[in-house]
Amino acid sequence: MEKRGATQRFKNLFNVGSRSRLGCRWSASALVTSMVLMMMVTIVNPSGAAANKSLNPTAPVRVHAVAGDGLATISWLKPTSRGGSGIVKYLVTAHPSNKTCYTPTSPCVLSGLTNKTTYRFTVTAENKTGVGKNSTPSNRVTPQALPASSDVTTINDVSFNGPDGIASNGSSVWVANYQGGPNGTGSVSQINVATGSVTEIDDASFVSPAAITIAGGDVWVANLNGGSNNTGSVSEINVATGVVTQINDPSFDGPDAMTADGTDVWVANAGNGSTDSGSVSEINIATGVVTQISNPSINDPDAIASNGTVVAVANQFGGTVSCKCSGSISEINIASGKVTDVMSPFIHLPTGVALDQNTIWVTGNGEGLAISGSDSLIFPILAKINISSGAVSKVNGPLSGNGVSVTLDGSNLWVNNYQYVYELNAFTGKVLLCDTASLNTPYGISLDGTYLWVVNNAGGASGTGSITRIGEASTS
Repeated sequence: MEKRGATQRFKNLFNVGSRSRLGCRWSASALVTSMVLMMMVTIVNPSGAAANKSLNPTAPVRVHAVAGDGLATISWLKPTSRGGSGIVKYLVTAHPSNKTCYTPTSPCVLSGLTNKTTYRFTVTAENKTGVGKNSTPSNRVTPQALPASSDVTTINDVSFNGPDGIASNGSSVWVANYQGGPNGTGSVSQINVATGSVTEIDDASFVSPAAITIAGGDVWVANLNGGSNNTGSVSEINVATGVVTQINDPSFDGPDAMTADGTDVWVANAGNGSTDSGSVSEINIATGVVTQISNPSINDPDAIASNGTVVAVANQFGGTVSCKCSGSISEINIASGKVTDVMSPFIHLPTGVALDQNTIWVTGNGEGLAISGSDSLIFPILAKINISSGAVSKVNGPLSGNGVSVTLDGSNLWVNNYQYVYELNAFTGKVLLCDTASLNTPYGISLDGTYLWVVNNAGGASGTGSITRIGEASTS
């Protein structure tokens, strides 16, 4: 027992000694009047070690916040110790304002926050015994209103049937329809930018067209099925004549993503390759020669982009247990053919990729860290890779949900997530646009310097899809 006075402290002034574990009563006498006492009891087990152990849970860890319009989404990992019983709920508190939300699991959306005010958040866990300690405060976030573009147009046409890929050359926008056409196997729609008129192009080579790009003045289409081996093909549309030429190659196996860099067309195949888990086909635009690139790191590729020096491939699978990631980015050096596998916890099931000369931008299904069992942590959906150093980092900003595709326009980055389209400054993370009024399951996106074109997988006049045109200038 300790006895504390205003100016002095006596340790071990009294010693209770041993007592029955069923109860203890002790009285102190000869105490000094007006002296403040603190009585401390320690339970000791037979071995002499202190036996009193907290049955409350420890603090949640890795608390992370993502800002929105007047709200924030806060995620965390479970405490390292649940205490004496399972966690029943979590309390999230905003600082300042002390606004709170209760939830049985992560994450929690805390609304009613003031835009342009910077917040941090703490989380406590509660079990049947009691409430644990506060977590370490989260990162700082600042909610802000997300302005909508004043120049938004929805384009409807019966040819839009499961629209998937999209590309633009300034005068026309080309859309790959996964279904539709006279045989229901797919078609390509051409939108005249000046008039808004839509022309459907049908060809027997279009079988489940999933991706589209423009190179050498022609339009190139990746067909997921069909071809001489019925494993896929590439169709080349001569824009001037409208003639469609089918390109067959054994390397085409489930081609569902493509890009071009002025010299080559690059096709990501979901199958084939050295491990039959994916490969990349390089089509020389001038000669039509197809070269297959295989590497163990290329594993179910879902997106591909090129800057003329490096080709970046987003792999849905791959990664390692030690990396705590699912998926990776394969960097192909065009000059040497060397393939480098980039893994990070910030790269999780990547679905979209874009790059300039210095940076690779990756979007995917959040940062899913499989810690134990079904525990997972969803963080911002955008990451960036420094091409020179290979360093990977998160891009903080009011992003949420599962990323689908990403494209780059100078200093601005466009990302969609099946619900919204975000325009962010690639250097500051400032949001320039988040428009939802005319979007319905947005999927592919393309830029032409004047407009952002968005493929809506659903909705539209016929309910099978539409195209949203957003004026870039009206969002700055």
